Parts: sequence; structure tokens; C-alpha cells
Amino acid sequence: MIIAHSVRVALVLGLLLMAGCAPTAAPPSEPETQPSVSPSSVPEDETEEFLASLADLGGTEWTGLDDTFNDRITFVFGVDGSLSYRTAEGDFSDPADTWSVDGEVLVFQATYGGSFGVGSHTASYDPATGVMIVDYTTSTNRSSSYTLSQVD
Repeated sequence: MIIAHSVRVALVLGLLLMAGCAPTAAPPSEPETQPSVSPSSVPEDETEEFLASLADLGGTEWTGLDDTFNDRITFVFGVDGSLSYRTAEGDFSDPADTWSVDGEVLVFQATYGGSFGVGSHTASYDPATGVMIVDYTTSTNRSSSYTLSQVD
């Protein structure tokens, strides 16, 4: 009797399958989804933006290492054309220290005092790299060249 019953169940299931009425399997489970990230929470491309031109120099700071004298110096270019600087020895400014732009060339004066005297500087700037190349001569006949990069 058990065999006859099993045959009937198999026969009914076979007929249901042929008729397209087969019992459906459980739907596949949903794949795990990753949390979505909104565009506002993704940090913007962190490319460095350089000064567009020397005309925009006012209100910025630039630093570099003068290899000849082994001294790190940071120049502060005031929006009013004033100039100050700082080194490991401290902060310095003199009313005579100024800067100006003549075409594509930066010209500035810095009073160093002592054996350095007053420095007359000329600099060219490459907006693609953000680097300023400075040449200077002091009133005591010292001279050097170095590069400056903008301080963030």
C-alpha cells in the first residue's frame, strides 16, 4: 500500500510539472547590498591648487631653504605691497621691505641686517608647478638662488 501511495504522489507531481503547475521554489535570497555613498560624502579630488599668477600674490606666504646659507625662510607678501619674513631666529619686518610685480617677474626687497645687509630679489613663478625661483644679491655682495613654495 505504501508503494501504491508513493506512486500516486509521484504521478500527481509529474502531471503538475507537465502542466506548468509545479510548486515554486523559495525566491532566491536578495544579494547583500553595500551601503550607498552619496556624492556629498565623497571627498573631492584633493589636487593641489596653485596661485594662478603673481598678480594674486598679496596675502600669501612662501617658504624655502636657502642652501647657500642653510636657512629656512618664509616670506609674507602683504596685500598692501609690504613684505615680512621669518626664520629660525624670529619674525622680521622693515617699512622699507616691499614687493611688486613687473610683468611676469616678482621684485622684492628684504632687510636682513648684520653681515647680510639688504637683499634685492627677483623671482619667476611657474603656475603649473606652484614653484617660485628666486635669485638675490645683498648689499654686502652675497648672492644665492633658491625655490619657494606657497604655504597652505
